[in-house]
Amino acid sequence: MPLKKNPAVAAQESAYDATVGDVADVTLSPSSSNGQAQVDQPGATATATRVEDTAQAAEPVEQRQAAEQVQQRQQMHEEPEQTPAYRPESEASQERGVAAAAESTAVATQASSGMHGRMGELEQEGFEGLEMGFGAFPTLVLTGEGRFQTGDRQDCGTEVVCTIETSKAKFIVKNTRADKRDEDFCYTYDANWATNKDALDTNGNSVWARIDGWASKGWGYEGKKYIDLGVSITKDVVGASGAVVLEAGTFVLAQIPKTSIGRFTGYAARMGAQRLRSVPTALKVGAKITNVDYPFYPWDFAQAR
Repeated sequence: MPLKKNPAVAAQESAYDATVGDVADVTLSPSSSNGQAQVDQPGATATATRVEDTAQAAEPVEQRQAAEQVQQRQQMHEEPEQTPAYRPESEASQERGVAAAAESTAVATQASSGMHGRMGELEQEGFEGLEMGFGAFPTLVLTGEGRFQTGDRQDCGTEVVCTIETSKAKFIVKNTRADKRDEDFCYTYDANWATNKDALDTNGNSVWARIDGWASKGWGYEGKKYIDLGVSITKDVVGASGAVVLEAGTFVLAQIPKTSIGRFTGYAARMGAQRLRSVPTALKVGAKITNVDYPFYPWDFAQAR
């Protein structure tokens, strides 16, 4: 004898069959990004959400109740969902600022390695036995005629555009009371060279061995402070002949004399380390200083246009 269905259940199943028949031609488009269904038949407006809601509502009562009981039993043994603690926007912004500052510091530290960092990179890549001595990199000086010039006396015009990576104090030690033909000098990065008998010049030789050699001839000595700016050329430097003297990307040591150190210090203070390394600077020839015993052209510094 066949089982007799519960009238309520039979009514629910009939409603479900009728609803399914109404939406049988509804298809979902794979390209739909908002969860709505694309209807094949003109004028149809059914959505995926409607299909799910209708199907759920039409489930047999006994099955839905049984499923809800199982779900309730499972939830009794589950950990409650953790709601993130409230954090003021100011606190979140502060953390984002700290993270950004840390990233900037990492970038700045990497950039500040300058020429010594490049030497370390080369050694790691298998280029051993290299020596950081005089002539390792092109140098840039400002002549008495108001023109920039490389160490091998190639004219570089009156403006050089670059980014400034490093600055380092350097001293030139030279003899005095000597004929011009006997003039001798060396460079050192040792700020205490005048008292440190173990001071070495940029070629790794003893500064005082040279000074003692001058003394044996009755010559004195003197020292003057410079600053070596480690710069990366960002625009080809073209000389008076029209030829490119320094290509963009070349690392150069710009030798800033004591008379222009104050100008660079003020410019660096205005720019800050990060901008010095990222914003191109124009090294320029300043207006000639004439109210001194020995007139000269100073270095000038400005953001490149």
